[in-house]
Amino acid sequence: MVGPSLECDDLLRSAVVFAISALDYYIHDLVLECLVDVFRGNRNRAKGFELLQLPASFSYDLSATSSPYEKELLYRQTISESLSRKTYQRADDIASGLKLICDTPFWSGTYGRGSTCESAKRELNLIATRRNKIVHEADLADSTLGEKWPIDNAMVTEAMDHISHVSSNINQFAENV
Repeated sequence: MVGPSLECDDLLRSAVVFAISALDYYIHDLVLECLVDVFRGNRNRAKGFELLQLPASFSYDLSATSSPYEKELLYRQTISESLSRKTYQRADDIASGLKLICDTPFWSGTYGRGSTCESAKRELNLIATRRNKIVHEADLADSTLGEKWPIDNAMVTEAMDHISHVSSNINQFAENV
């Protein structure tokens, strides 16, 4: 029988996984919607737009489509498929995604240069690393003994607060550039 502490720990681990997954999903959705706005002519292309990789068949499929609605739908679907091969969980990956839609670098543009910026990135990367340990390694500190890395409410609250803060800053950043 599983004790209450183990069940609670598993819930805490799940919270970390879900929080990073939500951030990843949010970045995907934000980038997709901004790129669709570029397609519609409602947003200027960022310099990083050229880094977007689409299949060669896209231009053929687009030229074979006559309806503006169908063209936008094809564009949305193609962009979504392209973005689905990327993860936006770590600081540099998020910066790469935002580079597709914004000319100003997110991290230095939001947190400045120096220790504040590096600290925000490092903390997010540590949370993403822990998420990966939970998902891919069952959060085991010692696989021989089956011992998991310690986790508690304070750790999870701090992680979720940081992710929430970063998400809020990303939202504000994307609206202002």
